[in-house]
Amino acid sequence: MFGLHCIASTVVAAEFVVSQTGDGGPGSLRQAILDANGHLGADRIVFNIPAPGVQRIDVGSNPLPVITDSVTIDGYTQPRAAANTLAVGNDAVILIEIRRTHSASETDRENYDGLVLNASNCTVRGLSLTGFLRGGGYKQVALGVGIFAGGGGGHVMEGNFIGVPPDGFSTTEAGQSLSNLFGIRSESPNNRIGGTSPAARNVISGNRIEGILVRGAGTVIQGNYIGTDASGSRAVRNLSGVQLFVGVNVTGCLIGGTAAGAGNVISGNAIAGVQMGNASGVTIQGNFIGTSATGLDPVPNAKGIEMFGSSQNLVGGLDANAGNLIAFNVSNGISIRESGTGNRILSNRIFANDDVSRDRPPRASRQIALKPINDLNDLDGGPNNGQNFPIITRQTSDPDAAPGTTKGTLEGGLNSTPSTRFTLQFFYLGDDCELLGTSEVETDRAGNVLFAFPFSSPRQLAGGYFTAIATDQSGNSSEFFPENGGVVLANISSRAFVGTSENIPIAGFIVRSPVDKRVLIRALGPSLNFSGVLADPKLQVFDANQTLVAENDDWMLSGQETEIRFTGLAPGHERDAALIVRLPAGNYTAQLRGADGGTGIGLIEMYDVSDPIATVSRLANISTRASVGKADDVLIAGVIASGNAAQRLAVRAIGPDLSTRGVRDALQDPTLELYDAAGTLLAFNDNWRDDQAQEIEDAQLAPEDTRDAVIVATVIPSNYTAVVRGKAVTTGTALVEVYDLSN
Repeated sequence: MFGLHCIASTVVAAEFVVSQTGDGGPGSLRQAILDANGHLGADRIVFNIPAPGVQRIDVGSNPLPVITDSVTIDGYTQPRAAANTLAVGNDAVILIEIRRTHSASETDRENYDGLVLNASNCTVRGLSLTGFLRGGGYKQVALGVGIFAGGGGGHVMEGNFIGVPPDGFSTTEAGQSLSNLFGIRSESPNNRIGGTSPAARNVISGNRIEGILVRGAGTVIQGNYIGTDASGSRAVRNLSGVQLFVGVNVTGCLIGGTAAGAGNVISGNAIAGVQMGNASGVTIQGNFIGTSATGLDPVPNAKGIEMFGSSQNLVGGLDANAGNLIAFNVSNGISIRESGTGNRILSNRIFANDDVSRDRPPRASRQIALKPINDLNDLDGGPNNGQNFPIITRQTSDPDAAPGTTKGTLEGGLNSTPSTRFTLQFFYLGDDCELLGTSEVETDRAGNVLFAFPFSSPRQLAGGYFTAIATDQSGNSSEFFPENGGVVLANISSRAFVGTSENIPIAGFIVRSPVDKRVLIRALGPSLNFSGVLADPKLQVFDANQTLVAENDDWMLSGQETEIRFTGLAPGHERDAALIVRLPAGNYTAQLRGADGGTGIGLIEMYDVSDPIATVSRLANISTRASVGKADDVLIAGVIASGNAAQRLAVRAIGPDLSTRGVRDALQDPTLELYDAAGTLLAFNDNWRDDQAQEIEDAQLAPEDTRDAVIVATVIPSNYTAVVRGKAVTTGTALVEVYDLSN
């Protein structure tokens, strides 16, 4: 009977000693790599060169062998070498430098890389790698790398100086550039560059292009100084600090983290601290970007974080210690451009970017750069889908509140995608940026949600203001709410019964503009979806001297059909009237009547279609005079506030005052209701002295008769409707007016 015997074999790791600085022969680094490649298993290369001070291994024009088997190369094994022990700064003693000296007259060769890891699970620590820069320039950017991390991945690179010599400060020596073309190229998955302990910190600076180029999923970059000297206080720039390469899957990459010591200092770089092209699934947390290692002093990048075409990335987060410090960068703190979406920006301290002169207040659009203006219901698209930011309309405070209790409330709202949940974060932005807290809200069917966010008193920050950002469920974050954003009345409309003779709606509006304003005016009847409408509206526009400026009966015969269609506001029926006029500053009226003498309910609308809409050129206020009947025959005025700030409106319903102006059958006791886009009643007034009398008088809008109605309201940019009725179902002629009080 035969037995089955198992013969176990084990691979014993070998240790190869580098004992001399020559470029070949026994005891050389070259020979140690060859020996390790020839020995199966996870070997070690250690150093014991019997000489004091830094030991330079100059590979000259003869590249080191490609590493083809797992190995650890540990420069800290050289006698008297020591890893860094400082949480801030660097006291590492690096005594092994791998240098390639060259002259500018050299011709290009096939390989100028330093250490090429074409295996799995290699570790490189305690080395300085400099000079791996092609002589005569860098025509083929695939070469000239301090450490090339390829093969199967799982490599660790820690405690190295890459692009700077062992002193951690110099960039040249005797006219010889110490730069590499690239510091590290992470081309394989699951590599770690640095770590959370001080000993793991790499200094990756002074490289001609990227400090770190990532082209492999799961790369972790932690605890490094990228673009500074070893102290973390002075710029030794790379072109970009970290670049996640265009068109390559880098999902699962982590730059920094929430653990103690995980954050990098990414500062002093010529283009950007972090640059991402078509990258997704990247997390950037806990880093100092644009500051010194203390976080107190400027060491600016040109840009902090730049994304183009990148989607589904996270900058910061809701976990403790997830936020980044992004400050003092020459241009934007975070820039998202082209078509990338789903980039979450949460809990970061972002301030003083593009603020070299320290002007106050800091410009919100330079801290996070996405788009110039909010749009109604957030339909514009673009980077992060052009996510609208929240509007803060009012701040209340209680200076006498006990310590640790609520000091105040931020009131306002968000207009964005209807029926959608959003994460709102509130900040105090000044010479620093303090996160005040986070709130979850959901917009209504009209895209609006109001908030009242309680906060504790912020730290004493100079020259600051309260601001906020919004992030939707898909991860699209907005810019900061700006302190001095503009707002305009971009659309105004009135619905009323159109009679004959003088019994027609007359809409008045004021243009305040240093240049001509482009206005689209529509008179709708057939396209209104209810009975009793005006069958064939005719539109006429007059100036302040009652000179006819323009008129139209059927919009498709106006000679402006193409121009009107291009605005996206073409009426729905050929018998509706519409025209586009360019108007200088002044007072205007638009009159709506039946072309054939007919009667019925009509709608007259005015749209600001200036490109771009600007606060210096705006519809300042509107008024419409029309009959107020019973049931649906009421006077309705609609207005769209558009822009980046709260809109302060005054709405008046005038009846009794019209009698003194010779108007027959004036409505004797009007009531006024103000609704939001979802049909929620925001305010009601019967007699103007009953409510807000002081505000109305301060605005110099007090009617002569107390029976007239007035509402003053501060609202977020959105759609609003004012309804004028007769008290106790009375009828008559009334005037509804909407005034822009924000400008």
